[in-house]
Amino acid sequence: MFKALRFNKIIKCLKSKGYKKGVTLFGAPRDWRKGPNEMEQYFKGLKKLIEKQYRKTKNRVVLVGHSVGAIMSYIFLLKQTYKWKQKYIRAMIPLASRFGGGFSNWYGYLFDDDPPATSYPSVQRLAERTYPAYTFLMPNAITWNTTVMIETPSKNYTVAGICEFFEKIKFPIGCSMYRDVQVEAMKTMPHPLTSIYCMGGLGIPTPLKLIYSDDDFQSEPIKINGDGDGTINRESLEACL
Repeated sequence: MFKALRFNKIIKCLKSKGYKKGVTLFGAPRDWRKGPNEMEQYFKGLKKLIEKQYRKTKNRVVLVGHSVGAIMSYIFLLKQTYKWKQKYIRAMIPLASRFGGGFSNWYGYLFDDDPPATSYPSVQRLAERTYPAYTFLMPNAITWNTTVMIETPSKNYTVAGICEFFEKIKFPIGCSMYRDVQVEAMKTMPHPLTSIYCMGGLGIPTPLKLIYSDDDFQSEPIKINGDGDGTINRESLEACL
């Protein structure tokens, strides 16, 4: 519900600019709990919707995606031929999208004191940790590489240590989920060969790193912030194509 309400604001903004629901403005909602490995049927439906509206309006489509929705749009475009994209797609507009993954999702496996968890009961954060899409948004190697995100006396955790982290917190299924949602193309982030206009916010302290005095994440860590929009790190926002 929280995520849907946020997108409702975007819809209201577009309507204020003259877009009309069912005429020049169409939604393509999806189950935001699912990772890209579960999107095949959704992608088929999205393709049919785009082609239908192109035939109806005679205008190429602009894909507007928020957060992980923009990444799903990107993956969808990678699956299409250049000829198809030239005919049906005018542009893609990612809004506040973490193409590089983000530390907030890693942070969320240890805490529930960050937004949006503070906006709803903590039981929802517990459920969120089991969603493949949540694991999909963990930091990725192309953006973060050897950046140390969690520091303990005997171990510095980088992207390469994500599975070790899940074992340490006794959530081994997290490693399986993380591996299942990996998209081969996102390891190199090829351009989807259509116009892209990236939008995001900066200037708000955003979780970037944790430093623990113990190896089991039981002590109160030093929390280090970086730049971003409060949830998404600058590094991830700038990874947008």
